[in-house]
Amino acid sequence: MITIVPTQKRLTECPNCNSTNTETKRILFPGIHVVSENVCKDCSLTFIQDLPVGHACYYPVSIDTRSQKVYDPYAVDWFTKNFVHSYFNQESSPVKIERVIRKEQSDVIIINCLDYLYGHVLLKLFNVYFYKRQHPDLGLVVIVPKNYVWLVPDYVDEVWSVDLKLSQFKKWNTSLDDQVQAFVATFKTVQLAYNFPHAYTEDLPIQDFTKVSPFLIESFDKKILTATFIYRTDRLWHQNKLEYFTYLVCRKIGLLKYIDALFFHIQNQRIEKVETLLRAQYPSMIFNVAGLGKVGSFNSRINDLRVLTPDIEKELEWCRVYAESHVVIGVHGSNMLLPTGHAAAFVELLPMDRTGNLTQDIITRYKGRVALFMGRFISDRSTPALVAGQVAAIYKGWPLFNLYTSPSNHTYELDENQTFLRSIRTKIRSFLKR
Repeated sequence: MITIVPTQKRLTECPNCNSTNTETKRILFPGIHVVSENVCKDCSLTFIQDLPVGHACYYPVSIDTRSQKVYDPYAVDWFTKNFVHSYFNQESSPVKIERVIRKEQSDVIIINCLDYLYGHVLLKLFNVYFYKRQHPDLGLVVIVPKNYVWLVPDYVDEVWSVDLKLSQFKKWNTSLDDQVQAFVATFKTVQLAYNFPHAYTEDLPIQDFTKVSPFLIESFDKKILTATFIYRTDRLWHQNKLEYFTYLVCRKIGLLKYIDALFFHIQNQRIEKVETLLRAQYPSMIFNVAGLGKVGSFNSRINDLRVLTPDIEKELEWCRVYAESHVVIGVHGSNMLLPTGHAAAFVELLPMDRTGNLTQDIITRYKGRVALFMGRFISDRSTPALVAGQVAAIYKGWPLFNLYTSPSNHTYELDENQTFLRSIRTKIRSFLKR
């Protein structure tokens, strides 16, 4: 963490001469980025620097405020271009920030969760649990987009909700900064959280955020199979290269808006095929489709829970559905975060161009071999038969997998009468007969 109240004089390194003999004049909160204004005592450079918060922990950028030279040693364009562009195109349009004080605190940690991407906001917000555990003596202040307030845990002491659309957080807004500065001035001490962009989730209590308890693994084989497909219209399940190439070409030349219904129809047919194949094995199963985009329809056996624009009640309904699901299925993306945090297992369709982002869009509920068993990544070129096969393998295979690999097996090494082994064999026979 970085102490910003009381003000620390040397927060940065000069990008020009690499000196640490710098003086920080001000800390700014214009949006996604938290920025320091500095002067180098050795080379007299005056510069701003993106402080290590979120992705800036890895890709810090500095700008010479006189010559406007940009110091970008990492050249991660998708992140740094927005920062540079926003600095040179600052806005002062009014921004509404609601400050909700749940518990008065004088010494706090500020956790900035603002971002222009849905998944980035969620992943930053999940870090709140880490700071609560590591620093129980400090108050927690969370800055979030207004639409995410429902996800802020009850133990957070203050919530500053910013009433802007996600896309607007790309901008540098001086009005936002002015209001945050006024709030910060009310505290005795303030620490700025690094808030790493990829939260550690293996022991994340998702119910702290959604108020919905996840699937209870102990009841896995006691419930009829429930599978939920996570729907989206901006990244589709393309089963072959020709189809994907055609899709990209249509999008490139502006034809997609005229024929996108065809691609949605093809995806819907694949989802229906997965349901049909699973129902042939498990006639009483429950199959849901949840997510954004009410395009086309499904057969009457499928519970269609899709909407164009979800409200909080719909988000909570989806979370309850995920928490009742043995397996959630979906194409890679942030749409998989809350589903994988609640469901027992997942099957993810991973596009080749997203392999570098593997696991960034899921919440890992387990450790070791259990995590590998319950989380399946397969190519987005996979057929419905392969997808259905993976779902069935998880549902049918879990009881035996759990039995074979249970750590408790090793506590019975001295079971000379083989009582435990006989009970194990009885269970195995029962499972194999299913």
